[in-house]
Amino acid sequence: MENKLTDQEKAWLESLKSEDRQRIYTALNDMREAGSVNLLPVVFDVYQAFPDEELREKIVMFLRDLKDKRVPEIFMRELKSRKWESGLPMMLSTCWQSALDFSPYLEDFLPYADADDLSVQMEALTNIEEYFYNKNADGQAKVRNQLKSMAIGANGPKRDLLMSYLQGMKEV
Repeated sequence: MENKLTDQEKAWLESLKSEDRQRIYTALNDMREAGSVNLLPVVFDVYQAFPDEELREKIVMFLRDLKDKRVPEIFMRELKSRKWESGLPMMLSTCWQSALDFSPYLEDFLPYADADDLSVQMEALTNIEEYFYNKNADGQAKVRNQLKSMAIGANGPKRDLLMSYLQGMKEV
């Protein structure tokens, strides 16, 4: 990746990889203004490396502000390829709170909708709700059927949340 980066992106990369919060904040602000998405995997690395809420919130704000249409693909690839010990609900909320269209990745939210962590499940279901009606009837039916299967196999609050969501979905 580093070979394809501009000099400015290399400087941002160095700042993002530093332990200096102020340098990281400055790099994020500069990247936001420039609309740069080439370092998104590194931004995810930083998010996972530092569990403090202030830094994570700045990263989430940066991600929400991006307008590049390549972001959903990169975002979902990073989301799915990582092991999440913390911070996953906030990252999932970033998708539905951004102005970008994640509907091509609607089905990628399904595994998270089946999570035992209710905050992960809720954020995944919110994304599904946000992008569900952008799908055609076949796509909607497929997602609805998968959610029904999850609900049948679940119990307790997890099942309750799935059932509540399914009851709110309109059959089209």
